[in-house]
Amino acid sequence: MARQFDDLEADEPTPGQKVSQKLLTENKKKRKRGLIAGGITLICVIGLGFSLSIVKTEKEKKLKNRHKVGPLATGKDVYNAYCAYCHGFKLDGKSEWFRRTEKDPEHSPAMNETGNAWRLSDKMLFDISKYGGQPYALPGIKSEMPAFEGVIDDKQINMSLDYIKSQWPEKIRKHQQKITKQKS
Repeated sequence: MARQFDDLEADEPTPGQKVSQKLLTENKKKRKRGLIAGGITLICVIGLGFSLSIVKTEKEKKLKNRHKVGPLATGKDVYNAYCAYCHGFKLDGKSEWFRRTEKDPEHSPAMNETGNAWRLSDKMLFDISKYGGQPYALPGIKSEMPAFEGVIDDKQINMSLDYIKSQWPEKIRKHQQKITKQKS
């Protein structure tokens, strides 16, 4: 029986070797693409973890420095420093702030339009902020709202209240202004 590959040069691969080399080359390319995809995935995961740690660090800084407000502070700065820890950085209050239980009679209410602050006059909002919530609490209810008298000045209290009111829809702001006029 004659050999089929007599006409091939000695250095030239056989057809079977060519197929094997082609498969090897394709496998190397697939492995390389897999390594690249895996590397990209790893970089994305590391980047996401780093981003989340930065966000956490920023929140920790805000909470840590919440009582450090300089003379050039805005109402939002004052709110974030003294009020947001309880009333929420988005003015949304503690979860289910409107539910009172014996164990937790008063959650920190939302300061946005879903809360009840807009139903109070400017003077009452100011007095609650300055002197604390207890003088205005219902009988038998212990208010968790602290007094800020001596902690921040009257101007800063008014700045924080102006910031809160600026976040309300116009219709609610006008309603609260009517309440303020009626009470003065």
